[in-house]
Amino acid sequence: NALITLCNARHYQNNAVEMLQHLFTLTRAEASLASCLADDYSLDEAAKTLGRSVSTVRTQLKSIFSKTDTHRQSSLIKLITSIP
Repeated sequence: NALITLCNARHYQNNAVEMLQHLFTLTRAEASLASCLADDYSLDEAAKTLGRSVSTVRTQLKSIFSKTDTHRQSSLIKLITSIP
């Protein structure tokens, strides 16, 4: 049962990443970061989880802000979590 739950969680996360890519023309790396942030990860936690440096995720976050017309992490998260 735990394996099924893990597989379903991965499937859900992949769908969320693909949806973010499509809606905002994000790269897969940017969409993965946005998904982590929407799941309440800090930038440091997201960097560690995604195997990236904090500097890299900061650069990606700036690009996400530009593509989503947001300027703060809280605005980005509000935008992402408002998607039905």
